[in-house]
Amino acid sequence: MSTTALELRRKRPPKGRLGLGLANLMMPRALFRRRETARIAATPFYQAHPAPGRVRLVDLDARGLVDLELGVFFNRIPKAANSTVVVNLARVKFGCDIASKHAKKMFLRPSELTGMQLGELETCFKFTFVRDPYSRTLSAYLYRIVHQKRRYAGLHPSSGKGLPSFAEFCAFLGAGALYLDTHWAPQTELLVLRLEDFDFVGRFENFRADLDKVMGSIHPRAMHQEPARHDAHRTGASAKLADYYNPRTRALVAELYEQDFTAFGYEK
Repeated sequence: MSTTALELRRKRPPKGRLGLGLANLMMPRALFRRRETARIAATPFYQAHPAPGRVRLVDLDARGLVDLELGVFFNRIPKAANSTVVVNLARVKFGCDIASKHAKKMFLRPSELTGMQLGELETCFKFTFVRDPYSRTLSAYLYRIVHQKRRYAGLHPSSGKGLPSFAEFCAFLGAGALYLDTHWAPQTELLVLRLEDFDFVGRFENFRADLDKVMGSIHPRAMHQEPARHDAHRTGASAKLADYYNPRTRALVAELYEQDFTAFGYEK
């Protein structure tokens, strides 16, 4: 297919996204977020499906991906292979491989649905992918703290140099930072719909087989195709659990993510 990713992006101008327009750029960030939150809360989708409130609505809305043509609603959970799923959805829709950061901008967010489109959403295949809280928390640490070297107020290495340890990161979460970043926020709090409203909840640990089920539900010819991979955010955390966890960090993560363990049936 000759259509480039850039051309595909131009086909759908952004609507009401963060950071668009000179006035928005010049507005104090806190004020802009309040206005954006109010705007999103007043949209047809969130009038029908009020957000729980723990995660900022601006961030929660970005977790929803809608395509009425494909008939899908995908709830993107960070660190649960969501980028790979998006790349594969874009391949089905556009017939070519598109980088994740571009592909995510080619689909509607829940707040962009009109009242009429909201009715169509009821017939969409609604799905998400979740992950064992132990490996997801470690993956968030390895990606945000070790790989990206992001700094957060209140998270400092006890030695005064280098990077915070995983134990220090877990203590940071327990001290009130659990909802500071969607990469480690509880998965149950990142669900745009109620858990019982989803048609399918796939598991990161069974990703290939579960992605095949999703693709088969969306488009029969997409089933059994070799999936497009997105490895840029991959941390290999699932194979490193023993290197980072000790009884104390394990107990803390089990406490912080109690809802995730219970809702998705993971063992503590």
